Amino acid sequence: MADGTRKPRGDRAQRRVWEESWKELAVIACAPWFVVAHDRIDSAAAWTLPVRVEGPSPFTLVGLWSVTVAGYPTYVRQLDQAADWIERCTDGPVVLAGDFNAPISSSQGHYDTVASRLEALGLVDAYSTSRDLARDQAPEEPTYYHRWRRENPFHIDHVVGPRAWMTDASVRVGDFDTWVGSGRVEEERSRAADRRHPD
Repeated sequence: MADGTRKPRGDRAQRRVWEESWKELAVIACAPWFVVAHDRIDSAAAWTLPVRVEGPSPFTLVGLWSVTVAGYPTYVRQLDQAADWIERCTDGPVVLAGDFNAPISSSQGHYDTVASRLEALGLVDAYSTSRDLARDQAPEEPTYYHRWRRENPFHIDHVVGPRAWMTDASVRVGDFDTWVGSGRVEEERSRAADRRHPD
């Protein structure tokens, strides 16, 4: 595909978020589900990967990885543009999931505005819903530790989807000791580097 998206094999779809990076955004499916590129993928922002998830209950999934790249808008504006695309290009159930890189203290107000907009589209955060958190309650379980340090926790990874789905969702977040303290993060980074540079 012209935009750098690889043709899906049925079990996955992937796309580079920016040309200079070897990292990709991917959506992976297991039977009985499979994925196909959304027919409006060409109109989606580069930091998103919209796919149709086919199977027992078909839906649109928009993978998102908001990044800081020259010429790209702020993290929260990237989310807002993903919401624009969802509003324009989808019908039926939608899930938006990925590394939002938000909210952080400097972007909380803007993030709340986007979260309100997603709620108006019928999409709510799976973590907050499963924990019965009010809008002004901060998540207690981090999804990211800046520079792999326990003292720099953030909750910046999200899954938002239809309220009926999220109300019944079971959400589990890994802890520092399992993912960072155990060395698993470094092992995964090393494997990724090996895949990129096999020599």
